[in-house]
Amino acid sequence: MTGLDERIGLRIVGLLVIVGFASSAVLWTIDTSLPSGESLFAVYLSIDLIAFVMISYIYRVTKTADGIGRIPLLAGSCVLILLVIAGFAV
Repeated sequence: MTGLDERIGLRIVGLLVIVGFASSAVLWTIDTSLPSGESLFAVYLSIDLIAFVMISYIYRVTKTADGIGRIPLLAGSCVLILLVIAGFAV
């Protein structure tokens, strides 16, 4: 793995950590006694889990010296964007 891939991976992980902290903060403020709160909790919990999966993928790829795949990152990013939009819609 080149130094450029590692720097890009580090930037992506930094952004994903920020997304994870932001969604965790929202999780703490949700009132789950309402039905809409339960569905909103599920959406933001899935945002946390997908961000964790993407961080784990980047870690695994950097440790095995493989290149970071664009398709898995693009797919994960699209799912995160859709879930954030769904979080605002609920």
